[in-house]
Amino acid sequence: MLRHLKFDGNGYIFGYNSKGDRLLMGTSTKDIGNNYYSAQDSKGNYFIQDLIQNAKSGQYTTYYFPKPGQTLAEPKLSFSMYIPNGIS
Repeated sequence: MLRHLKFDGNGYIFGYNSKGDRLLMGTSTKDIGNNYYSAQDSKGNYFIQDLIQNAKSGQYTTYYFPKPGQTLAEPKLSFSMYIPNGIS
């Protein structure tokens, strides 16, 4: 159900577990199950770690990454929620 939600035209829902494994990435199934815990954005921020940490404290995360179909890294603002026991 979450896979098909969109907002602001090109916004999408994505999700990782607390270990950094990709669970959801919009409508794409690419790289589901792969680990991104050590992934860095264009400024060297460990943005998946930041998203996980901020999900637990209710804060937003800013990171620098290209939008889908683009190559220029732009600032992105994401709100993440920690869901205990995860989803499957």
